[in-house]
Amino acid sequence: MKPLLLLILASFLGLANSFSASDAALIGPATPPRMAGVPGKADIVPLSLPQCVRLALENNLDIAVERLNPVISKAGVVSAQGSFDPYVQLDGSYTENNQPTVIDSSNGTGNKSGQYDFSLNQPLPPGTIVSLDTNSENTTTTTNNFQDQYLSFIGARLTQPLLRGFGTDVNLAPIRIAQRGLKAADAAFIYKVEQIITRVSSAYYELLYTRGNVLARQKALLLAEQLLKDNKARVDIGTMSPLDVSQANAEASTRRGELLVAERAVLDQENTLKRLITSDVITWLNKRITPTSEPPDDWQPPQVISSIDTGLQNRADLTQAKEQLEQSNIQVTLNKNQILPTLNVNGSYGYTGLSSDFDRSYSRATSGDNSAWSIGALLTIPIGDRTDRGNLDAAKARKEQSVLNVKKIEQDIIVQIDNAAGQVQTNIERVRAARIARQYAEETLNAEGEKLEAGRSTSFVVLRLQRDLTDARVTELRAIADLQNSLAELTRVQGISLKENNIFLETTAMPKGIH
Repeated sequence: MKPLLLLILASFLGLANSFSASDAALIGPATPPRMAGVPGKADIVPLSLPQCVRLALENNLDIAVERLNPVISKAGVVSAQGSFDPYVQLDGSYTENNQPTVIDSSNGTGNKSGQYDFSLNQPLPPGTIVSLDTNSENTTTTTNNFQDQYLSFIGARLTQPLLRGFGTDVNLAPIRIAQRGLKAADAAFIYKVEQIITRVSSAYYELLYTRGNVLARQKALLLAEQLLKDNKARVDIGTMSPLDVSQANAEASTRRGELLVAERAVLDQENTLKRLITSDVITWLNKRITPTSEPPDDWQPPQVISSIDTGLQNRADLTQAKEQLEQSNIQVTLNKNQILPTLNVNGSYGYTGLSSDFDRSYSRATSGDNSAWSIGALLTIPIGDRTDRGNLDAAKARKEQSVLNVKKIEQDIIVQIDNAAGQVQTNIERVRAARIARQYAEETLNAEGEKLEAGRSTSFVVLRLQRDLTDARVTELRAIADLQNSLAELTRVQGISLKENNIFLETTAMPKGIH
C-alpha cells in the first residue's frame, strides 16, 4: 500500500510542479483550438505585432477610406487655383436699324452693323485682369450707300478693383483655405492611422490573452483529471469515499466546458484581428494566427507632465483643429472685404484702323499710326447688403467656434493623457499583485496536495485551491493584457503611435504654384 501511495504522491507533485511556469509562459503559445465551422486544414500564420501593424497599414479598409480624403482636398486646391487660369472671350453681334425721317412716311434712313470682339484675359492675384483685345465693327448706312466700313482695334485692356476684390489676401483666400483644408485632411488621416494602430495592438494583446487563457484552462483540466484519477485509486484502496470521486468528476466536467468557451474566444479574437489587417477576410478564414511577439516585462511609470507636453505637440486631431481655425481666419478676412463697395478702374490702350476692307483695317491698326486710349471707373454701392453682412457674421461665429474647439481638444488631450497614465500605473501594480497572488496560489496548492497525500486534507479543499490557482493565472493574464492595452492607449493619446512603431507616413504633398 505504501508504494502505491508514494507513486500517487510522486505523480501529483510532478504534475503540480510542471505548472509552475515562468511569467512569460503564461501568455505564450497555447495549443490552437479547433476551427469550428471552417472546412479543410487550417494554415498556421506566425505574426509579430509589427507585422500586423504593417498589414493593417496596407489593407485596412478604414484607412483606405480615410486615405482618399486628402486626395479630395488636393483636388480642391487645384480647383481653387483654377480661378487664375487665363481665359478667352468671343463676342459677336449683328444689328439692322431702319428709321423713318418724317411721320407717316415710308422714306427714312437705315444702317446695318456687325461687330465681334476677341480677348485673351489673365486674372492676377491683386485682382487685376489684363486683357489682350482685338475687335472690329462693320457699319453700313444709307448715307454711304451701304458701303462696307470696318473700324478695327488692337490693344490691351486693364481692370483693377480698388475696394471690393482688391489685394492678394482676398483673391488668394480660396486657395489658402483649400490648402489649409488639405493639411487638415492629412492630419485627420494620421489620426485615423493612429487609431487603427491602437486597435491592432489591442486586438493582438487580446489574442495573446485568450490563448493564455486556453493554456490556463488546459492546465486546470489536467489538474482536475489527475485528481479524479488519484481519487479513484484511493477509493480502490479504501482511503477515500466515492463522494470524492464524484466531486472530482464534476470539477473535471466543469473545466472541460470552460476550455471550450476559451477556445471559442480565441477564434473570435483572431477574427477581430483579421478584420483589421486584411481587406478580404474570407481568404483568412482558414488561417490560424500565431502571435510571436511577447509583451515587455520592464515597465516604467509614465511621467504625466512630460506626456502632456508631448501630446500637445504631436496630436493630429489638434493639428487638424488648428488648420480649421486658420481656414476660419482667412474666411473672415475674405468676408470683410465683400461688404465694401465696388470701385473698379479700367483703361485701354491700342491702335485703330479704318478701311472698306476688313484685312486692310487691321493692317492700318497694326501700323501704329492711329492710337486710341481710354480710362474710366465704375462705383457700385450696395444698399443694405444683408447677404454679405450675414455671411460675415456667420464667418465670425464659425471662427469663434474654431477657437473654442481648439481649446476643447487641448483640454481633452490633458485629461485623456492623465487618465491613460493613471491606467498604466494602476495596471503595473495590478500585474505585480496578480503575479504574487499566482505564485502563492501555486505554493498553496502544492502544500495542500502534500497534506492530501498524508491524509490531513480533503479532495474538496484541493479542488477549491485548484480553482483559485486557475483564477489567479487568468487574473494575471488579464492584468498583463490590460497593461499592454493601456500602454498602447497612452501612446495614442500622446500622438506618437507612428513614431513608436517606426512608421513614416508620406502625406499628400502641397501643390506648387500660387499659395
